Amino acid sequence: GKQLLKRNIRSASVRFKKALMLAKQLNDIDAEKRASRGLGACCQRQNLYEDAIKYYLRAVELTEKTGGDIEFEMRDLYNSIAEVYADIGDTEKALDYYDRYLKCIGADTDER
Repeated sequence: GKQLLKRNIRSASVRFKKALMLAKQLNDIDAEKRASRGLGACCQRQNLYEDAIKYYLRAVELTEKTGGDIEFEMRDLYNSIAEVYADIGDTEKALDYYDRYLKCIGADTDER
C-alpha cells in the first residue's frame, strides 16, 4: 500500500478501497483501520480534503475501539488530520489536532 501510494496514487486508492470493503465483510477491525488510514492518505495527496478527514477520523474511531498502543497509533493520525485542516485553512481545527498530536508525543515519552 505505502509503496504504491508513492508511485501511483490512483492504483493505491483502488487497492485501499478494495481492502476496506473486504475488511468490513470479514469484520476485521485492524484491516479496516489500516485501509481507512491509507485511503485518508490517498485523498489527502489528491486534495480531496473532506474525504481524507472522513477516512482519518474513521481510523481514529477504530483505534479507540481496539485499544493497544493508542498514543502511538493516534499520533500519526492526529498529525495527518492537522495537516489536512491546515491545508484547507481551518487554523482552529488544525491547532486542535496538533495539540492532540503533541499530547500523544508527551504520553509516548513519559512511558519510556
